Amino acid sequence: MKNNILKFLFLVIIGILFLNLSYAEEQFKFNITEIEIVDNGNLIIGSKNGKAETDDGYEIIAENFVFNKLTNILNVSGNVKLIDTKKDNFTIFADKATYLKNDEIVFTEGNSKAINENNTITASNFKFDKIKNILNADKEVKFIDKEKDTIITSDQATYLKNDEIVFT
Repeated sequence: MKNNILKFLFLVIIGILFLNLSYAEEQFKFNITEIEIVDNGNLIIGSKNGKAETDDGYEIIAENFVFNKLTNILNVSGNVKLIDTKKDNFTIFADKATYLKNDEIVFTEGNSKAINENNTITASNFKFDKIKNILNADKEVKFIDKEKDTIITSDQATYLKNDEIVFT
C-alpha cells in the first residue's frame, strides 16, 4: 500500500512538471506598437508595425500581425521582413507571409525576395522550409548568383540553401 501511494505521488509530481514545461514556452516574443489579445488569450492581433522573435533566431518584422495560439500560425502583412539572425544573415521580404510554427514552414505572397551574401532570389511567392533549409519560388522567378555572375529566370525554382544548388 505504501509503495502504491509513493508511485502515485511520483506520477503526480512528474505530470505537474511536464504540464508546467509545456505551457512555459512561448512560441514568439512580440514587440508591437498596438496589440490586442482576444479569444481568451488565444488570438494576438498586432498593428502599426512591430516585430516577432522566435527562440531559434528568426525575427519577423511587419505592419500587421495575427497569431493564433491554438493552431500556432502567425499571419503577417505589410512590408514583411523575415531575418535569420543566427545562421547566415538570410533575409526574406514580401507583402504577406504565413508562418506555420509547428511545421517550421513560411509561405510568402507578393513581391517575394530572398537575399543572402551571395544570392538574390525574386518571385511572386515563396515556400521556405526552415528545417530542410529549402526555398521554393513560384511565378516570375529570378535567381542572381553574385559570386558566379549568373542570372537564372524561370516559372519555378528550388534553392537548396545548404548545398547552394538551384533547380528550375
